[in-house]
Amino acid sequence: MASNLNAGVIRRKDVVALSEEEWDLVLNVNLKAIYLLSSRVIPIMIKHGGGSVINTGSGWGLKGGPNAAAYCAAKGGTVNLTRAMAIDYGSQRHVQLGHRFGSGGRRRRAGMNNKVAGRRDEPFAGLSMGGAA
Repeated sequence: MASNLNAGVIRRKDVVALSEEEWDLVLNVNLKAIYLLSSRVIPIMIKHGGGSVINTGSGWGLKGGPNAAAYCAAKGGTVNLTRAMAIDYGSQRHVQLGHRFGSGGRRRRAGMNNKVAGRRDEPFAGLSMGGAA
């Protein structure tokens, strides 16, 4: 069983120019949706012996970027929400968690769980796939 929420929205504004409605839109689509989906699908994965959750991140979630305050906040939240879920539901519950970063049209995967959170040299090393062969 796998879950990949790949939706996103950006508003190219700094924090002063950004309206509260725009802030809410960006955070709801880019971060809250991950929480809502994960909170419902992870119990099903556990019940059925495991699964995978892959969330789409951004380099701006790690280092920030110009005129994208809400987007950077949401993508930073994506990275750390994924880390927190990996700690809570990683290998001991057979749920594989990770995030993908876009990079100039190329994707790279950064796997994480409570043992290897954030390591890029061995993506998904030590993560359990539950009943998967």
